[in-house]
Amino acid sequence: MSIIALTIILFFVFQHYLPTVTQDDLWYPEMLGYYQQFHSDTVAILILSYAIAFPLGLIMEGWIAKGLQKIRFKREDWAILRVLTVANENDGYITAVDVAAKTTLSLTESQKILDDLHNRGYADLSVAKTGDILYCFPGFSNRDE
Repeated sequence: MSIIALTIILFFVFQHYLPTVTQDDLWYPEMLGYYQQFHSDTVAILILSYAIAFPLGLIMEGWIAKGLQKIRFKREDWAILRVLTVANENDGYITAVDVAAKTTLSLTESQKILDDLHNRGYADLSVAKTGDILYCFPGFSNRDE
């Protein structure tokens, strides 16, 4: 929710709940001090609403940013799934070029994910006859189908 929307909502809430001085109130001078203390004209309510809405809006924007970070992690999980799909199609042996060619991932992203899977212990490294670094996923190689 934006800061402007919060300000508008708080404006109407404060305008409804804060006491206002009416013509009838002027007939009771003993209450005039009470109403002058909590005088709530439109500008004062708007300023108060904004003063409260601004920090609340910043807090809510922080929560939204954290939510977006979670979505980014889900994209990384999707990328790992695509790499493993390519590994499965190639009987467990792939290069970063294979992954980049068969997915929407760039060569840099493919290399990063493959290195990450190797560092976690999910893939072994070997060198192909062409000199390319070959990632071997033992769970996908030499399967009986």
